[in-house]
Amino acid sequence: MSSFIPAGKTSSVRRGDTSLQVQTEYACRPTPRITTTVLHNGQVLHKFERKLERAIENLQEQNQIETIIKQQHIEILAIIRTEPNSKPQSDATVDRPVTTATSEQINESVIEQPSVEQPLSLQEQFAQIPGFEHCFQMDSDGNFKSETAAGQFRRRFRKVYKNRVKILEVFPRFESDLTHRETGIYEIERNRLFLISTGDNCLFITINPTDKQVDFEKAIKEIALPANV
Repeated sequence: MSSFIPAGKTSSVRRGDTSLQVQTEYACRPTPRITTTVLHNGQVLHKFERKLERAIENLQEQNQIETIIKQQHIEILAIIRTEPNSKPQSDATVDRPVTTATSEQINESVIEQPSVEQPLSLQEQFAQIPGFEHCFQMDSDGNFKSETAAGQFRRRFRKVYKNRVKILEVFPRFESDLTHRETGIYEIERNRLFLISTGDNCLFITINPTDKQVDFEKAIKEIALPANV
């Protein structure tokens, strides 16, 4: 099974007391695909699937698929809200879309109703930085939020992974609240690996520098620590 799992998207569409949930996510079994599911009270109403040629094999592909997940999610929301007789645009797909429900079958009671989308994730915000690769999230003790992410980081930065708890001490804990650390950013490898403390969480940011002249520390700080800029 692929160890590269992109972040999914979740939104809701409301009509009075009725709420539909729209979820878009990646799955590699039984075949690699991106699936958008429309639910009501946990019951699946419709599914839209797009097959992928193969499973994700590296971080670059993971970031690309996250962009496609976002595009597909937006397309399906648009169908629900305003285009009951259309299908997703093929130019936003990796492969031709395979749907298990047509847009005409979507309950017309939710057409033209506004959706409430979640704010952009940190991964999506950081993806706007040229050369950004990945955001690995941890708690203030250095525990990764995802076992998959921990495995990815360990394979690429074994020494940093092993010593991460000691490295986190560059951001001292507050005596009044040991679950929080001082905020800040620390460059571990020049223009390659950064450590950020947001207070209650810590992040490793990996960069693959491009030809563009980018102040990565400033760009990262504007997203993760806007109050410190």
